[in-house]
Amino acid sequence: MEKLERYLKKFNRVGIAFSSGIDSTLLAWYAHKVLGNRAHIYTVNTPYTPDEEIAEARMLAEQFGFRHTVIDMDIPEEIRNNPPERCYLCKKQIFTTLLKQVEKDGAEVLFDGSNTDDKGDYRPGMRALKELQIRSPFMELNIDKATIRQEAKAVGLPNWDKPANACLLTRLPYNTPITSQAIVQVARAEDILHQRGYRAVRVRHHGDIARIEMPGEHIAPFINSGMAAEVSEQIKALGFTYVSLELTGYTTGSLNATIKTDEHK
Repeated sequence: MEKLERYLKKFNRVGIAFSSGIDSTLLAWYAHKVLGNRAHIYTVNTPYTPDEEIAEARMLAEQFGFRHTVIDMDIPEEIRNNPPERCYLCKKQIFTTLLKQVEKDGAEVLFDGSNTDDKGDYRPGMRALKELQIRSPFMELNIDKATIRQEAKAVGLPNWDKPANACLLTRLPYNTPITSQAIVQVARAEDILHQRGYRAVRVRHHGDIARIEMPGEHIAPFINSGMAAEVSEQIKALGFTYVSLELTGYTTGSLNATIKTDEHK
C-alpha cells in the first residue's frame, strides 16, 4: 500500500469509478487519504444496477467524506438485445460518460479498481478500459484481490468481505431482449436469498425458469433445512413458472459457456 500511496501522489486531481465494491472502495479510500477533495469519486446508476449498490455507494461516500457524484445513465441502445459483447459496449459507454464528467471537473486521469484477478475468464469490458486509457492502479502495481481484502480489513472498511458482484445483465442469457421486468425479477429474487443470509448467489433468468447458483457447500443445508421450498414459492410469485438449483454451484460468468470459442478471443 506504500507503493499505492506513492503512485497516487504523482497526480494532482483524479477521478475514480466507484461501484461500492471492495476494490473501488479501497482505491477511493486511499485516494481520499492522499489527495483529499482533489480525488472525485463517481458512481454510474443504470436501470440494471441494483438499488442496494447505489445506496451503499452513497453511504460509504458519506461515511468517509468522499467527494462523490452519482450519474444516471439509461440502457445503451446497442446492448438492448444483450449481445455477447455487451460488457464491452456497456463499459465503453459508462466510461466515456465518466471521462466527459471528469474532464469537466478538471481531473487529469480516471481510475478504476481492476486488479490482477480480473485478467481471467471472458472479460470484454477490460478491452474498453484499455481503449479509453483508463488507469487501473491495482493492476499496474500487481495487486490481487486477496491483498485488497486484507488491506481493506486492516483499515476498517465495512465491506472488506463483500462478495464480488456484477451488473444484473449478467443474469440474462446473451442475445435475448433486456426488459425491465426481467431485471426486476432477478433483483428481487436475489434479494429474497440475501435476506436469508446467502450473499454470494446469482439467479439466472431463463424465460419462465429461475436458476439459482450458490456456493456448493451451501446447497445441501439449503435443501435439507426446508428453506429451498420456501424460497422457490416466493421466487415463483415474482412471475417465474419453475425454480431450479444449479447442482455444480456458483460459477462466475456461467452464461459465458454459451459463447463460441472464437468470440472469447
